[in-house]
Amino acid sequence: GGLGGGGGLGGGGGLGGGDATPPLALGATDAMRALRGDGGAGAGTPTAPRTLALPSPPEESVSALAFRSAAMPEPASSAGRELLAASAWDGTTRVWDVTGWEEAVAPGSAGAAARRPALAHVYAARVPALCVAWAADGASVLGGGCDGSITRTDLAAPSAAVEVGRHAGGVSCVHTDARMGDVLLSGSWDGTLRSWDLRAPSARAALSTATLASRVLCAHARWPYAVVGLAVRGSVLLFDLRRPDAPVRTEGISEKMAEPPRCIALAPVGANATDGDGARKLTYCVATSGGRVAVQGVTVPYTFRAHCSAERAYAVNSLCFCALDDALLTCGSDGVVSIWNLRERNRVFSMPSAGQAVACAVFDGRGHGFAYAPSYDWAHGEEGADPSKGPEVRLAHRPAAANSKSL
Repeated sequence: GGLGGGGGLGGGGGLGGGDATPPLALGATDAMRALRGDGGAGAGTPTAPRTLALPSPPEESVSALAFRSAAMPEPASSAGRELLAASAWDGTTRVWDVTGWEEAVAPGSAGAAARRPALAHVYAARVPALCVAWAADGASVLGGGCDGSITRTDLAAPSAAVEVGRHAGGVSCVHTDARMGDVLLSGSWDGTLRSWDLRAPSARAALSTATLASRVLCAHARWPYAVVGLAVRGSVLLFDLRRPDAPVRTEGISEKMAEPPRCIALAPVGANATDGDGARKLTYCVATSGGRVAVQGVTVPYTFRAHCSAERAYAVNSLCFCALDDALLTCGSDGVVSIWNLRERNRVFSMPSAGQAVACAVFDGRGHGFAYAPSYDWAHGEEGADPSKGPEVRLAHRPAAANSKSL
């Protein structure tokens, strides 16, 4: 998609009304490169990386993807295996063993003979599965349902899903972090953000409940903070997970973000600076159905058009930072997956359109590639669905910089 409109460091793309102390200051070299436009060689032609479709995809739209983090412990039953989970609107949560998938898509005979990904588990529920995450122990999958249930399924006993929490409305997001231990964070359409003790054998009262002004549409947690997007234009809340029963502050988002937040992502901890008094400064991105991404917490916050053509804007469906180099992965209703370098302020890479919306995309734990889900995102209602285009889950190598373009 074309970029434009207020991306410059000179303030044209600044976000108004936010916290006065900007996190993650860009260095002078970074700023000069951005002003000169270094690294942005023009739009170019989208380049297709090598990709691989996973077997037995869901029958309905994919709602979320999650790789088991390399930082998680590996239980004996799945030691050495790279696992990818996907939740879907058909009520299933699927787990694929994608160990060695890079070799399976490598050119030549070696790739053809390599081990190919396989479906390892399918967990079925009676209601649409809206989100998925891995428990910090790496041995179980967590999910949120349209009926408000939060379940945990052990890989060693996949038929015995346990309800560990419940909301009064659909669960839009679930999050864990290795430093959160056995605590799960969940957001819901019932307008609450809750935390749960996963050591409990069955559903019990939440450890904390924050009652908010509107539905929780998206959230992301990296210890010790979380950012939460509500179903109100420009409404993003910052939480300290050590005191999660009330937000620390309401963030100021640019007026250019004319729609409610659709997805949100905190940058890796290493990308965040600290004040002189030791207070953490946070960098995060938030996106909407209007095609724009807002970058918060840099010296001069800005927005850019991530999934827009000359004629229209497309919804940004997911955001994901790479833990290794802070690259940002986005996907949208235009069917495009792109990688961005926010420090250099340029698009590093953009794939050709998948031919239908891409509902979600995530980096793998090593940053070598990513998973993405070509899948109808219901941006145009039931009449916009094309039954000839079923959902897919695909893996793609992360290519070197190609078709880059300055913001």
